[in-house]
Amino acid sequence: MNQIVNNDKCRVFIQDLENVAWQLFSLSQRKSDGSIYLGSPEFAKFEWLTFEIADNKLNTFKVEQSNDGHLSFHGSGQAHVKSGDEDYKLAVYGQHMLKTKEREISLRHLFSLFPKKPEHVPESAALNRKSDQLINSHKPLRPFSIIAFALPRAGLSLNFTMSFDIGDLEPEDIPGVMGMHLFPLIHHDIFLIFYRTKYMNEWPKRNMLQYLDGISVPVFIGKPERKINVEFRMPKYELSENDLAIKL
Repeated sequence: MNQIVNNDKCRVFIQDLENVAWQLFSLSQRKSDGSIYLGSPEFAKFEWLTFEIADNKLNTFKVEQSNDGHLSFHGSGQAHVKSGDEDYKLAVYGQHMLKTKEREISLRHLFSLFPKKPEHVPESAALNRKSDQLINSHKPLRPFSIIAFALPRAGLSLNFTMSFDIGDLEPEDIPGVMGMHLFPLIHHDIFLIFYRTKYMNEWPKRNMLQYLDGISVPVFIGKPERKINVEFRMPKYELSENDLAIKL
């Protein structure tokens, strides 16, 4: 990237054809240890997808967040939801963000999000702050998903490709990826991929978010009968000098 800025906090908005900019979430980063935090004015309307092993079977379940709070990706590699009442939920360990002694910054998947219909317009409108990030939709908003990566700020040239089963796409939506957005925090660039698949016809009632170890990437895929599947993919990274390729 060419920006010579170090944002410690960015609000992320999406704007439709009627020029209404809704806030999706905010991301901030701590300078000391590289930890990244996701917050939202509608944090109490999130649900977190996770897994449990029962009777030697892997089962999915949801945890609804009823209090304000944030999602933390710590420099050490721990990620967890923390609500306003200091309750910790869904803690996992995985790829570190920053090792200060070793001066090592990592690349990792942050989260995958299938948001409910955007509704929040803050009193401080989009772009009132220099760090605000605005994504423009050139079509009327329909249900979509977001995949977020944290990339080391190293002046990398990025090439991203994502594959889909042809049966999971509407002809007018091929290749499926709606758009991409890249912006800087302090130690990392945040890379967002917006996409939609066939059968994503209805917005979920709550924001559905999945995070894992930072290595495997959850991908929401729409299915018939108002179902949403989650595929887990292992991305391929290729680095040649300053050129980074990500294949998902």
